[in-house]
Amino acid sequence: MFLFWRLILGHFLSDFTFQANWINHWKRSAHTGMLIHCLTHPVVYAVLTYEYLFAPWVQTRYFTLNGVESILIITFIHYLEDVWRVYTIKRFKTPDNTLYFAWDQIIHISSIFIFFGIQPDRTSFVIPEPWVIVGILAVGATHFSVVLAYFFDKDLHGKPYPGTKEKYVAIAERLAAFSSLAFLPNLWLGIILSLIVIEAPRIMLSERLKIERPPHFSWTVGSAIALICGLLARAVLAYF
Repeated sequence: MFLFWRLILGHFLSDFTFQANWINHWKRSAHTGMLIHCLTHPVVYAVLTYEYLFAPWVQTRYFTLNGVESILIITFIHYLEDVWRVYTIKRFKTPDNTLYFAWDQIIHISSIFIFFGIQPDRTSFVIPEPWVIVGILAVGATHFSVVLAYFFDKDLHGKPYPGTKEKYVAIAERLAAFSSLAFLPNLWLGIILSLIVIEAPRIMLSERLKIERPPHFSWTVGSAIALICGLLARAVLAYF
């Protein structure tokens, strides 16, 4: 179902691209920050699905939900999960590690899937809109890969969350690599250029911006995600 994929893109944008470092810290320290973060989601969802907001999204024998109502329910579930995650980390000292991060994302995506994932009469669930999938892959290659690499660094090396400079240099590297693989007409040129840009900005800017090279394992994982997402985006564009 195309609405499912658009909402997944909205989730990735809201939870990663639009969640800057200061919002991430704010939501963990004040309820106002949590509300601001969670309210980003319905705004992005509405922008991506605006032409269907008042159409029925969920229809059963007992009730019907339109787009606005469905988005509000998804947002409320997201809010409950994020509040619970922050609460358990503070109150019960639950490790804020890679597994907890993965579990958090599973809950968020499942809350969308339960509503809209299974629509046997809609072939667009199997063949979604290409621009949506490329968008999801772009976020996966950039912001998602940086956050995932951070959790690996934290679990393996006890490193803190990357500073703004370090984070956005990594995102720029991976965006350039992703774009090279996804959009350049010649595949081999894209591969060569992507392997150059995945590291070149950090080498050139590390001393000027005073940023460290990340541990080898997390850098490899993050870079591999960016390259794989670029190749998948290229395949999607070629298929459609």
